[in-house]
Amino acid sequence: MRKALYDRKLRALLIFTLTLLVPNIATIVGGFHGFFLTYLAWSALIVVSIPLLLRSGRGSISVASSVFLAVVLVFGLSTLGFLLGFDIRRYPTDPTSLAVSIALFLVNTLGIEVGRSAAMSLTKHAPTRVALGTLAGVVLGSTFSALLRYFSGVYGRPLTLVADFMYSLTLSIVHEYGGLVSGLLFRVVVDGYWRFSPLVLTSAAPSVLRNAVLALAYYAVLTSVLYSTRGLRGRSRELLEFSRLKKVLRVLPESILISLALLFLALALLRFVPLVVTSGSMSPTIGVGDVVIVHAVGGSNVELGDVIAYAMEGRQVVVHRVIATGSDWVRTKGDANPDPDPFLVSYRDILGKVVFIVPRVGYLAIVFQTGGWVAYSSIATVLAAVLSVTYVRRRARSRKLKFSLIK
Repeated sequence: MRKALYDRKLRALLIFTLTLLVPNIATIVGGFHGFFLTYLAWSALIVVSIPLLLRSGRGSISVASSVFLAVVLVFGLSTLGFLLGFDIRRYPTDPTSLAVSIALFLVNTLGIEVGRSAAMSLTKHAPTRVALGTLAGVVLGSTFSALLRYFSGVYGRPLTLVADFMYSLTLSIVHEYGGLVSGLLFRVVVDGYWRFSPLVLTSAAPSVLRNAVLALAYYAVLTSVLYSTRGLRGRSRELLEFSRLKKVLRVLPESILISLALLFLALALLRFVPLVVTSGSMSPTIGVGDVVIVHAVGGSNVELGDVIAYAMEGRQVVVHRVIATGSDWVRTKGDANPDPDPFLVSYRDILGKVVFIVPRVGYLAIVFQTGGWVAYSSIATVLAAVLSVTYVRRRARSRKLKFSLIK
C-alpha cells in the first residue's frame, strides 16, 4: 500500500517536473524547430499523463457546473467590457490557421492543467493540495526567463500578481472539488474568451484598478464554488420553513443570472456582440448612448449600404455605413458626416454588420468609459460591497440552518 502511494507521488512529481521544463525547449533549441519540439513534447507528455492523473476530485462540482461557472465568469467580464470598453483581439479567420491556433491553445491549456493536477497529487492534505496547485498554475507554461521577468516586474504592479493568483486559486479549487476534467473545461472556456473573443475587457484603464476588478471577479467565482460544495443536509427542511414569496425571492437572482448567462452564451456562439455608440456621427439612424448588436461576419459578406463596425488604428471601434466596396476593402461614411471617411477599411479590420439597435440603454457605459479612475473605483467598490453582503447573508443563513438542526 505504501509502495503504491509512493509510486503515485513519484510519477506525479516526475510529470510536474517535466511540465515545468518542457517550455524551455523552445529557448534552448530556438527557431521553428524549438517551437515544434516544445509542442511535440508537451503533447506526448499530456497523452501519457492524463490516464495517470484522471480523478474526479471530491465530486461536489460536476463537469456541467464547472462549465456553467466559467460561462458566468465570461459573462461578467463581458459585462465589465460593455461598461468600461473593449480591446480588439485579432485571430486568424481562414480555417487552417484558426484550427492550428486552437490546437496550440488546447495543448498549452492541457499542459498547464495536467501539471497543476500532478502538483496537487503530491499530498493528501487538502489545503496543501490547493496551495501547490495555485503556485503551479502561475509558474507553468512559461520559460524560466519569462518567469524571471514576470516576478521581477511584479513589485511595480502587485495587483497583477494578486489577480493571477486569484484566478489560479479558483482553478485549483475547481480541480479539488471537480477533478481534472472540470478544471480543464473551466480554463478552456475562460482562457478561450481571452484568446479568441474579438472583443475583451479593455487594458487601457489604470492597471491597478483593472487588476483589482479582475481579482474581485475571480473571488466572486471562487466563493460561488466554495458555497456550492456545501452538503445538502437539512436543505429540504430549510425550504419548508420559508414562505412561497421568500422562496421566489431567494431563487430569483440566480434565475436571472442563469438566464443572462445562457443568453450571452447563445449570442457568443452565434457571434453577436453588443457595442455602445459614443458619438453622433450616425444620427439620426443611431444616436449617442444607443447599443448596437453586431454580427461578426467576414468583410466579404458586407454589402453596399450595410452599417458595419470596424477597428480603426487597432483599438477604436467605429460604426459607419458602407458607401463603396472593392476587392478587399470598403469605404465608409457616418450618416451625419458631410464627407466620407478619409481612408479605406480593409476586410481584416471589419468586425461585423450591425443587425439590431437598442436605443438609449448605453448611457451608463458612456459614463463609466469616460470616468477613468472614478469609474473603476466605483465598480471595484460595488463588487466588494456585493461580495461582502453575500458573504454575511450566507454566514447568517448557515448559522440559522445549524441552529434549526440542533433543535
